[in-house]
Amino acid sequence: MGEVQTWRHKARCRPRHPEGSYDPELWFPVGHTGPAIEQAETAKAVCRTCPVRLECLDEALTHDYSGVWGATTEAERRVIRGLSLRIGVQEGVFDV
Repeated sequence: MGEVQTWRHKARCRPRHPEGSYDPELWFPVGHTGPAIEQAETAKAVCRTCPVRLECLDEALTHDYSGVWGATTEAERRVIRGLSLRIGVQEGVFDV
């Protein structure tokens, strides 16, 4: 039985991607200053060229993953979630 192809198979960050491979650690910077910021920016630059960036971002927003996903850091996704919640409350989608 063949492997099911998902959006992840098209991701630029996967090992042995036809357009180049990256160290898996690139997507998981340690810390929030200095080299970690540079590392996150490098990972996000690769993400911005990825054909499945939006699917990746949706996955990370849905499952609260660590690391860089969909060209966003964990902190940036927390902001996105907070904005989504506030907009939902204002639009009457969420009742808090």
